[in-house]
Amino acid sequence: MGIPENIVKSMPSERVHERSQLLQHGEQCRLCLRFYQIGERVRRLPCRHKFHIDCIGNEKLSNPGKINFNLLVF
Repeated sequence: MGIPENIVKSMPSERVHERSQLLQHGEQCRLCLRFYQIGERVRRLPCRHKFHIDCIGNEKLSNPGKINFNLLVF
């Protein structure tokens, strides 16, 4: 059972801008391990972790079995 869609949609998202803390050295999406780029959209979870929208989008949060992540980074 996944997270209800209304809860997923209520999680805030933001666009990475040129002064974003996400562009600092070492900041990267912990699911795909790619660095953030200006203009990308990220979603902030209640735990305050941020991920690319494509990595942790509505469909993946609603179906947690579809989330692929690297256990070595947790």
